[in-house]
Amino acid sequence: MSYERVLKALVNLGLKPSEAAVYVFLATTGSSKAMDIAKVLKIYKQQLYRCLNCLRERRIVNATSKRPALYSAVPFPTALDLFMKAKEDEAQSIDRNRDLILSYWQSMMHLNSRKAERLSLQERRV
Repeated sequence: MSYERVLKALVNLGLKPSEAAVYVFLATTGSSKAMDIAKVLKIYKQQLYRCLNCLRERRIVNATSKRPALYSAVPFPTALDLFMKAKEDEAQSIDRNRDLILSYWQSMMHLNSRKAERLSLQERRV
């Protein structure tokens, strides 16, 4: 049961279900080759490599440079810290751009109301 809760928590933090499964697998079993991960999780290698690349971009999975690469997960508390930092950065970005975003919204609403007025006038003429 707790496995599903961890997966759900990771999905709620922004991972796709397959990415969450790959991360949890690596975090609980240690370093693995892509072929082994694909076999255990029963996913196609192409999908696995997409997941691994996304997880590496988020810095919660690392890979060795030798071939075949060994993939490993950062410790779970570190992953949570990275997710928190990403969410904080996202919130700060929204806060910094709030006024600009609102001005876009107001401009759009103004244009929409003018279009609605024109449509209303055209309907009255018909």
